[in-house]
Amino acid sequence: MFRLPFSSKWVLAVLLAVAAHGCGESDSVVIVKRSPADRPDVDKTTVSRGSLNLPAAQPFNYVSYTSAQVGDASRGESAAVGKDAARCSAKAADTGSAWGEMQVGYCFDNMTGGPLNGAVHLRFDVVSKQTSKGPTEDDHGNLTTAKSHLHFLIKDSAGLSLKNEALGESTLAKGPSSWTNKVDTTFDARFEPERGYYLVLAGRTDAQAAKGADVEAAIEIKNLSLEIAWRPAEPQVKTAGSKSSE
Repeated sequence: MFRLPFSSKWVLAVLLAVAAHGCGESDSVVIVKRSPADRPDVDKTTVSRGSLNLPAAQPFNYVSYTSAQVGDASRGESAAVGKDAARCSAKAADTGSAWGEMQVGYCFDNMTGGPLNGAVHLRFDVVSKQTSKGPTEDDHGNLTTAKSHLHFLIKDSAGLSLKNEALGESTLAKGPSSWTNKVDTTFDARFEPERGYYLVLAGRTDAQAAKGADVEAAIEIKNLSLEIAWRPAEPQVKTAGSKSSE
């Protein structure tokens, strides 16, 4: 098995792929990278402070806002709204399509010399909607579709996924809708030494319109906060005959 040298810092590519359901369209893939220089070191002094609260103590250092559209009447958008809010939307019309994606969070390297146990407290308010008017399918079989999804992920710089938690998902196939939610949840994680970590709230909207139709999907995040509490952890003890999973 190929083994990554964890003493080095590696660049993590977070790939979020969402399939477009329209006729003749391929999957849309967004790739976001961060260099080792963009991951601050968490050392023993940092851990001794107990926790880091974002964005109260410092801004989020992992942010990405991307979008695209096909058709003059379609528009994908994604942007920050102040220091603790973000939005993404996709509006499509008359055989056009669009998507918008936002990623907000924090990345760091564990340089304490030992493993850390972490509690990641995530809080935010979210509003999501999917609306449409016009035909749901045209004479050529093109569909009017819209979808939104939101999830929180924790990945390391070796490409391993520690957490991928769905926090909300909706689709126009279930009918036009809007919903609001207040998220207040905590995730536990173990951070190994000499490795980078990415804690990211990711949202995505997609829309596609049949001929003569208009459709929109949108997500807005408000009052976003991410508190990370670290504490030293005991090294994992390998029993006789056990094999490393790395």
